[in-house]
Amino acid sequence: MNIKEQLQTSLVDITVSLFQVEGIKLEVQDNKTNFEGDYTIVVFPLVKVAPKRPEEVGLLLGNELIIKTAFLKSFTVLKGFLHVTINESYFLNQLDFLSHEFNNTVDNKSSLILQYSSPNTNTPSHIAIINKNL
Repeated sequence: MNIKEQLQTSLVDITVSLFQVEGIKLEVQDNKTNFEGDYTIVVFPLVKVAPKRPEEVGLLLGNELIIKTAFLKSFTVLKGFLHVTINESYFLNQLDFLSHEFNNTVDNKSSLILQYSSPNTNTPSHIAIINKNL
């Protein structure tokens, strides 16, 4: 599961626990370069349901995400957009996991024969020759 999916799952759980609302999907976007953070969460869909301002909803979501997820480092709220920063240790753990998976090789003792049939350039190309080579 990638980071966006993990954030999405956590957001669904948090919106149910904080606002008792199901079925609202908050959009997780890649962050633009001029804002601090790695991902941006649009909180405007919750503003329609919760009787709070967008900044307050963003603060509530950000605090709960920090508490309930181990991979978030910090967050900032700007006018209804929640910008979250991923902890560096998350990326290091993912790289460590991938390096262990990459080093696991399977010893395969069977032989493999690979046959390559190149087209004869002296004969006219027609569909039977092309099908044979594919």
